[in-house]
Amino acid sequence: MKLKQKNVFHEIMIHSFNKRKLLEFLRKIFPDVHLNSNSIVIQRIPSKKNIVVSLTFLEQQDNLPRELIIKIFKSPIANKEFKILNLLFQNGINVPRVLKYDDPYLIMEKINGINVCDALNIPLINKKSLDDLDNDVKDNLYRIINKLAIWLNNFHSENMPDKTSEKEHNLVLNKGDTRLRDFIYQEKNDVIFGVDFEDSYYGNHIDDLAWICCSMLDTTPGIFELEVPLHKMELINYFLKQYYNKSKNFSFDFQYFAEKLIENLNLVMKRRQINLILNKNTILRNILKDI
Repeated sequence: MKLKQKNVFHEIMIHSFNKRKLLEFLRKIFPDVHLNSNSIVIQRIPSKKNIVVSLTFLEQQDNLPRELIIKIFKSPIANKEFKILNLLFQNGINVPRVLKYDDPYLIMEKINGINVCDALNIPLINKKSLDDLDNDVKDNLYRIINKLAIWLNNFHSENMPDKTSEKEHNLVLNKGDTRLRDFIYQEKNDVIFGVDFEDSYYGNHIDDLAWICCSMLDTTPGIFELEVPLHKMELINYFLKQYYNKSKNFSFDFQYFAEKLIENLNLVMKRRQINLILNKNTILRNILKDI
């Protein structure tokens, strides 16, 4: 009977987000916390794949952070992300801490900061090259890219299937469908956090690199606004250099990278219904082959 009730509630939440129902659920899993519509602020966060909610307590709670993120999964993969988040947290990777898990509901601490996509793109609006930026702005972009490269290198290095084996060393846990919006930069602490791991899988580490570079190119201002976004090419080259400077565990395969990058760009255009023929040679010619 309990399972049936839970499934019904899940269907209600998925098809028609209901704050009252969410409150009822939260009272059950946090019985010691006083919860009502006047004590918290609930906001829906845009998400194509799942229902994501931000919850803010108006008064600090003893055993909970002031702000939470609640993720309600539409597909049966909540357990996968729960396990990956715990694994990454234990391995010292900067990810949100899981506070409560009750499939399909994942409750995490909220990571505040600036989205890396905005942090990189906003300063580049109406610019053609990094040389058009003030030195402080340029240095800040390099700092964020460097932190992103460090985060991803740590993520891969600490999550290889068997670090002592003689197997192909490029095989690592990939974040999967890795976008700039999946990262949050905290300027005060000068750190980056990664979020959203439901698409993670084991594969070639270059898969993640190609997705990051794709995200740099397809977000505005990028290849859909500029024929050759030189500033993005410069950031891509810096990102790849920094990634491989951090560790000798991995080797760069330009051919594999190029194939994945173009494949990802074509996928993005298909998703957005963009009818455009990319000048692949121009894109690849501006990316370093020897790293």
